[in-house]
Amino acid sequence: MNRKSILILMMSCWTIPSSCIVIVATLKSLIEIRQGHFERHNIRSRSDSLNYVSGGVTFNYANLFSIAPNVAITIEVLSAYAPGTAYSAQIVSNNRFRTIVRVTKVTSSTVEEAATNEVVVHLISIGR
Repeated sequence: MNRKSILILMMSCWTIPSSCIVIVATLKSLIEIRQGHFERHNIRSRSDSLNYVSGGVTFNYANLFSIAPNVAITIEVLSAYAPGTAYSAQIVSNNRFRTIVRVTKVTSSTVEEAATNEVVVHLISIGR
């Protein structure tokens, strides 16, 4: 295995060495080492971009994951905006079937939902 493809996600050890838990992610699998037992899980991922629509955008997974994935989101603003304007993305719901994201626009005087097609939401989901 290429050493560059290994990432240690978590390592927790208590006073008893046999109770160590090590979770290692390679490019395609997650290996959990717990009390001398190895368990391998396939890692699945999905990346997508959707134009925002009023009410929020839904990224569907169609049974890709067995549990809710870890999700990272970014926002791309499609047009020029005034100085002092900020956008914030909130994950409203996240489960193994879908993630729903809502975007808020914050100015010096208002807090409101972003308008349809004002931003693009980029999402990366990683899970098993």
